[in-house]
Amino acid sequence: MGKPDTRRLDRAIAQANRKLAAVREREMWPLDSRERRAVMGAAARGGYRLHRGESTGRAERAMDTAWQAAETRL
Repeated sequence: MGKPDTRRLDRAIAQANRKLAAVREREMWPLDSRERRAVMGAAARGGYRLHRGESTGRAERAMDTAWQAAETRL
């Protein structure tokens, strides 16, 4: 019996680890479209409220939640 070919699995695991590390560094490229919309929407809402001189706490929590969801998915 020959050796099992695990290169494909090793490559998938390495790619998942790279994506997870990128999400932890807050990079946008590994996010899917739903997660990108959530992060960018929270950033836009926070910028708008900051411009008006109001608190950005809710937008910051929404952004943190979006990043945590992406990290959990990966």
